[in-house]
Amino acid sequence: MLIEFLKQIPDVIWAAAFASLITFIGVILTNRNSRNQVSEQLEHDAMQRNREREMKLRQDIYIRASEAIARSQNILNRLADLNLSEQEISAEFAVDGAALAKAQVVCTNETVQTISSFQQELASAYLELILKRANLINQKNSIDLLSGFVDKSQTEQDRLLALMKQLNLEGNADQRIWDVINKNFEFEQVQHAKYSQERRELWNKQNKEHISFAELCFQRFVEVSKLVPPTIFAMRKELELPIDREAYLAGFNQNLDRSIKTLQSFLDDASKMVDSEKIRQ
Repeated sequence: MLIEFLKQIPDVIWAAAFASLITFIGVILTNRNSRNQVSEQLEHDAMQRNREREMKLRQDIYIRASEAIARSQNILNRLADLNLSEQEISAEFAVDGAALAKAQVVCTNETVQTISSFQQELASAYLELILKRANLINQKNSIDLLSGFVDKSQTEQDRLLALMKQLNLEGNADQRIWDVINKNFEFEQVQHAKYSQERRELWNKQNKEHISFAELCFQRFVEVSKLVPPTIFAMRKELELPIDREAYLAGFNQNLDRSIKTLQSFLDDASKMVDSEKIRQ
């Protein structure tokens, strides 16, 4: 019965039904494809946002790391300034070290290696220089102590001279008082000359050693500076920032050579000043 019924259905109806079925299947496939495209687009957008956030984080950290690299290497030159306290220098060194440590959390192995090499060379140079600097600081403190003795002796001599003038004005001829004052004045003269000579000799030694130390500080600065370009290249590579390496290195080396010549000229002039000061003495 069913078969006879189906045979009675016109071909036009079958064609329409078949067309509708094909259309329905097409809609289903189109919708599924659209859902897949939307899903892929959402996944792509999410990945892109994550990547942008990661790149922004790296950019912020690497900018701070670059600043820390510049400051920390300049600390080597600043060690030549004996008026800076070791606590102040150590605090700056620690802050910059922390910034570089943060960079290693997000960077690739290549960047980690370049930063580690820079920090190792920097730490080695810093420890070497801080030990040599301690001796100069001790000598500086000794010079300051001797200067205090010289000033104190000079003040006492001035006081005794004023007392002598006062006794003359009063017409006091008590020989015992005059003997005590003269004896004390002669003693202070001897002390003043002694302390002045010790200070002069220590100053000469300090000036010569200070110049040599400043030169050593700059030598270590140059050695550490040579490790900066690889670090910069590695960070820019991660941030997908192109750079002309040859042009960068040419400018970097040119500035470094200019700094070396300038410092050498300064140290030569300083050495001549120290030598001329010895001659006058």
